[in-house]
Amino acid sequence: MRKANPIAEMRVLASICNSSFPERKLRYLASVTEDHFGARQTKEIYRRIRAYVSAGREIPTLAVLADDRRMSGESRMLLANAKVTKYTSEADYIAGVDVLTSHYRVRALLTTHELIRQTLQNENAPEDFSEIEKALEDALFKLRANVNEEKIIEGSADKPDMLRLAKEALQYAAVGRRFKTGWGVFDELTGGLEPGNVMLLTANTGGGKSVAATNMFANMYRGFGYKVTYVSLEMTEKELMERLLAMSTKTSAKRIRTGGLSAREQEIVLEKFRTEFHETSNGRYRFFSPKGDYDIEQLFALVQSQETDVLFLDYLGLLRPSSVGKNMTEEYQLRYATRVAKRIAEKMGCAIVLLAQLNDEGQIMYSKGIGHHVHYWLKWFGRAEDWERGYVTMEMGKSRNSKSQDLYMAADMDMLLMENITDPTVIGAPAVEPPQKKPGEGDSRGHRGPPAPPRAPIAKIPLYENAM
Repeated sequence: MRKANPIAEMRVLASICNSSFPERKLRYLASVTEDHFGARQTKEIYRRIRAYVSAGREIPTLAVLADDRRMSGESRMLLANAKVTKYTSEADYIAGVDVLTSHYRVRALLTTHELIRQTLQNENAPEDFSEIEKALEDALFKLRANVNEEKIIEGSADKPDMLRLAKEALQYAAVGRRFKTGWGVFDELTGGLEPGNVMLLTANTGGGKSVAATNMFANMYRGFGYKVTYVSLEMTEKELMERLLAMSTKTSAKRIRTGGLSAREQEIVLEKFRTEFHETSNGRYRFFSPKGDYDIEQLFALVQSQETDVLFLDYLGLLRPSSVGKNMTEEYQLRYATRVAKRIAEKMGCAIVLLAQLNDEGQIMYSKGIGHHVHYWLKWFGRAEDWERGYVTMEMGKSRNSKSQDLYMAADMDMLLMENITDPTVIGAPAVEPPQKKPGEGDSRGHRGPPAPPRAPIAKIPLYENAM
């Protein structure tokens, strides 16, 4: 079992140092840590590159480093004689970093193995196997935690890091990458989801969590061209497609699900789906309904190789307990899953939308606290009278970057549609600013919002014209 791959390590360093694009150099450098390098010389080269950056200087080429007298003669000789080339594409570079990560894990596991061996040979080692298992789990937890680099940014007159961060913040505010949800009020309040954000959607059983999430999923692909991935632990790919067909073509979900469409009607729906959804965007949309039983880390490991802007997970309560803290309460497990989601969102450079269930008291099932660990939290109750009335009110339980404000969502559960509206008394109103509730209207459980006259149904497509 090889502990390191010196050629791959040098190719990664060559890609960092010899790239023609300064932004790519910095991005490549940020993707690895010293632990990725197993050879003494490559570790020293990496540390020297970091020293250049910390001093506010540009990332040097390998040729410059080969003449750097502050490095050991051994490392300079390696650089002078190295005949490796940089990776030609970003995808190849990522694959190269994955090779380094695999070897890092081998080194870490061997270290863990040695730790357990020494523990067992120690005459004072615990005889209870559960204590030994805990020691192993602690070591594995440290292994996972050490993969990502932790960095404290310092500011002073002779250190430019904070000034660079200030410049980046201003530039990001102007042209930053944000993911619009297609829900007008939310997007106007927050600017949309940023990479690294975690959003939580919660509702009662049958309250439309999946309906809301799949509508946002569809908005992001069709309206904005994002790469979106929907992971469902509850529905198959076929069930997800039935929902997407219904909402994107404004067709009865029941008729699709029960085979109530004639052959001609199926053709009309398929053509409408193709022209008005499938081919309307340069983005990508993916469904994933895992057949196995996975914990949060295993599940993200399965999808993180796929390039995605926004990842939906439906829903938290169906995850297998994690091996870290597996004897802890379900509340602890859900909090841990939320923390992992935040870490993975930052690592993947995407936003993650989590779904969870509310109990009858309006609290998140099995965990009262996870709503406070995310960036945005929307909660609502959806019942038969709400669907008959034609809308639900979403309460913004938390918004890290804006004021909290209710969202009104027009709902048609026959076509599985949820559309953001300004005023529930006006059909089709553009979602800019919802009316504020008067004192005493609504409550923390139902959160109904102001009373409204009966709504007319959302217009369906003329599906049956010339169908026969």
